[in-house]
Amino acid sequence: MAVLIFITLILLLIIPICIIYNQMSCQRNMLREYFSKMDIHFQYRQNFLPLFLSTVQSYIKTEDELIEKINNQINDCRNAYYLKEKVEAENILTNSLNVLILIIQNYPKLKSDETFINLKRTMIQIEEKIQTAKKQYNSTVRMYNDLINVIPHKFFAKILGFKDASFFEIEALIDPDENSKK
Repeated sequence: MAVLIFITLILLLIIPICIIYNQMSCQRNMLREYFSKMDIHFQYRQNFLPLFLSTVQSYIKTEDELIEKINNQINDCRNAYYLKEKVEAENILTNSLNVLILIIQNYPKLKSDETFINLKRTMIQIEEKIQTAKKQYNSTVRMYNDLINVIPHKFFAKILGFKDASFFEIEALIDPDENSKK
């Protein structure tokens, strides 16, 4: 009888720990999945930007230095591996692209070019997908962090190596045409 009570007590301890571990693992896997989806959109943007830049450069010869800087920043984004590096690299790239977009406003010929208009439309679609993916990722980060910081999960999270995840805080690309409509 004592053995049966002992086995029951052990099971009453092990089963909740397994359930808690599985909940935290599932949430962490979702976090990784959403980060991967977001990263795919960043890679698509990084692959698209050289075409966009070459079209812009054909009209704006005076901004070769900025375009070269942006090309280098694209490479920095591609080489960033950790979340903190990616956030920093993507924010720097976005800031430079925002400067370029403001400069483009001074080139009406470029703004009226059909190729540029189509490329700009594609760029806006890519940016919208990035913002949507970022929201999904950050929402999952919040749910994951909430899960591992509530009792009883909090007790096991530290022991099992679950740590708070960081939010992906990246600036949005500006749309000067949107501002002019207001």
